[in-house]
Amino acid sequence: MEDLNERNNEARIRAHLMPLYQARTLASFRRNELQDLLDTKAHAGLSYSVIAHLRWDLRQILRMAVEEELLSRNPAELLFVPRSAPGPAHSAMTFGQVDICLRALNSRERLVVTRHGWLAEPPMKKG
Repeated sequence: MEDLNERNNEARIRAHLMPLYQARTLASFRRNELQDLLDTKAHAGLSYSVIAHLRWDLRQILRMAVEEELLSRNPAELLFVPRSAPGPAHSAMTFGQVDICLRALNSRERLVVTRHGWLAEPPMKKG
């Protein structure tokens, strides 16, 4: 799993950060331009998750530069994910769908589902 995460991180940095910043010195980075990058990515329709990861990447890279005394401060420290970033699409089951699913389970499975909080409460019976 770590190799996959590492490859994803490297691919994201190569695709979104290196084309813009590879020829620059660390000292040339400014918070406003880094925030503009995140804003631009949000307006381009990148997912909230990708933008949050880019924010994290920038903060970590520049934190390391501060720790290595290459920078006196981290221009990415105060970056935020823009509100315009598309959030994840969440869907929820209707009470009727929950009822159908629970009916498909045996009594022990129903108990596990309801006791472990996977449902806030079992659906009320009709009638």
